[in-house]
Amino acid sequence: MAQQKFDVIVIGSGIGGMTAAAMAANKGYKTLVVEKLPFIGGRFSTREWKGFKLTSGAIGVEVGGVMEKTFKELGLDFDVRLEEGMRYRIGGQDFEMPKRGGLKALINIACGDEKEADRIYGLIRQGWRWQEPPGTMTFQEWLSQYTQNPKILGFFQGVLSAMLGGNIWELPAHAFIRFQTNMGGYRAFGVAPKGNTYLMNQLADVIRKNGGDVWTSTPALRVVVESGAAKGVVVQKKGQEVTVSSQAVISNAGPRRTIELIGSENLDRAYIKLVRDTYVPMSVMWLQIASDKPLLPYHGMLVPAEARRVNLINCPTNVAPELAPKGKSLLIVGAAPKSMTPPHDFKGELELALLDLKDIIPGFDNAEILMASWFSGDWPVLHTMPGHELPNKTNVENLWQVGDGAVPQGWAALPGSTLSGRLAVEDMERRLKPGS
Repeated sequence: MAQQKFDVIVIGSGIGGMTAAAMAANKGYKTLVVEKLPFIGGRFSTREWKGFKLTSGAIGVEVGGVMEKTFKELGLDFDVRLEEGMRYRIGGQDFEMPKRGGLKALINIACGDEKEADRIYGLIRQGWRWQEPPGTMTFQEWLSQYTQNPKILGFFQGVLSAMLGGNIWELPAHAFIRFQTNMGGYRAFGVAPKGNTYLMNQLADVIRKNGGDVWTSTPALRVVVESGAAKGVVVQKKGQEVTVSSQAVISNAGPRRTIELIGSENLDRAYIKLVRDTYVPMSVMWLQIASDKPLLPYHGMLVPAEARRVNLINCPTNVAPELAPKGKSLLIVGAAPKSMTPPHDFKGELELALLDLKDIIPGFDNAEILMASWFSGDWPVLHTMPGHELPNKTNVENLWQVGDGAVPQGWAALPGSTLSGRLAVEDMERRLKPGS
């Protein structure tokens, strides 16, 4: 076997892994990223098709949050064009989310009863300020104790499905409260006009400029564990097994794959049980649609709170026409299946999503579906359902886990994944010195 040495090896090039790798490299750690796919970015990348720049997963890049902070610290170009915010379709009308008192105002619109709206909002506020609802109940079970109003339940299904990617009959009751308390929701977001890959390539440049490297088409085969500590990774590079030694390993491969790479013989049974009991990868459908004219008039996102399956609609070319050929428009649609976990009826779910779009968007019949993507299994929309977060550390010393399967409580998606990468490097810096 060939052998090489780095300070840190990062498995997987999603935003969590690339954040960790770039931060580590910038602090002087010789860093290697290994990625099994032929491109970097994972579900935060860009694929070219028919002249369109299509996302491999994530939409809506947070502006003013932890990701932008990371880019500024690294001296990088955070080229994200701000959108106008979110609108909610309730009772056939579109309402913009007010900057202050927005949730209360929307609850009032949804139920049409100010007293009931005040009561429901009071329960949510109590969860923020005093005691969160129990994680043993779903959000629907918890809310149904206080109201059976289908308009309110339908509104929160739309909100939670769009914000957290899950259904109110599956998400733990405390997930939404923690999301609002710890992360503050999605306050401002935008679009990367050069594509998500442009942002990821900048992180890769930081790694290479500081003596590290990024190997694509290089799957990790196993983590080398000696005396309870991570000592490197065996990878397959150009058909050859290569052992790369290191002081630390950071996995962005997802909780289940990380266990496989470590080997159950190197893990505590309690940790394996924790992952098996907690790990709930979430499924969702993305549709990317071409049209001659914008199918959505807004420079932001629309949440159709009463749809069958569609939970999010965005026309990124309204602010970033560079993502489509001249004279064309791109629409991105998210749709939550009836269940976040398998088995799924992909054809049936797609049909329901298309029915929603025909109801919501005039002229949709003339549009072209460029790509219908199903995120599930080992390629989910989120590796762990909000409210079921896994720890950043494994019980193998100097082996951290990052990405949306190991976010801090109340965090999710791109911001949570970015933060997980930062936290892993901060902890590593307290324990290990570069080159030691």
